[in-house]
Parts: sequence; C-alpha cells; structure tokens
Amino acid sequence: MMTRRVAIGGGLAGIALASALSGTPGRAADGAPGDDFEGKFLLVELKTEPDHAMYIESARVKKLGERTFLVGTGVKFDHPLFKPFIGVTQWLPVDEIKWIGVYPSLEALVQGFSESPKQM
Repeated sequence: MMTRRVAIGGGLAGIALASALSGTPGRAADGAPGDDFEGKFLLVELKTEPDHAMYIESARVKKLGERTFLVGTGVKFDHPLFKPFIGVTQWLPVDEIKWIGVYPSLEALVQGFSESPKQM
C-alpha cells in the first residue's frame, strides 16, 4: 500500500512539474505573464546531488538551447555551506531535479530546514 502511494505521489509530482514546464519560458503555465515561482522560496534537490539541496527564490523556468532550467537566486541563508550561493543566480537543469519544496516565505523555509532530519 505504501509503495503504491509513493508511486502515485511521484507520478502526480511529475505530471505537475511537466505541466508547469509546458508553458512558454518566462511565463506561467497558463500563459499569463510572470514568473512561475515569483515571491516563493524553493528547496530543490537534484538527482545527481541527493544529499544536498539548493535554496533559491523567485525562480522561473527558462530555456537555454535545447535544455530547460529552473533559474533562481540563492537565498540569504545563515549556514556555512550556503554562503557562497547567496545572491548568485543559479541555473538548475529541470531534467536533473528530483523534487521541489515551495515555501511562502524565507522564515517557513528556514523552519523547514531546521526541522528536517536530513541536515546539510
């Protein structure tokens, strides 16, 4: 039963991400002008870096050549591992994203990080 829930949940997350990415780059999936995650704080885990996550804000989907990226700015996060990324524009390949957590505020993201059993 748990395996089916995980598979269904993963499948739904994949469908939601594909749907969000199907719009015109730089526009929301519904075609409205604007960024996909404007004003939101994201925790992004890449398939290639399962023990580390990237923390970005106001991310949007952009294309570069044939590849699609989630582009955002590194958040001001008081942790030694993240200091080099503060304010840096980061391009994360969409096809390498394992999952995304979307937070309404920096405070919510920090609280989620501090309560997470998987510390960086």
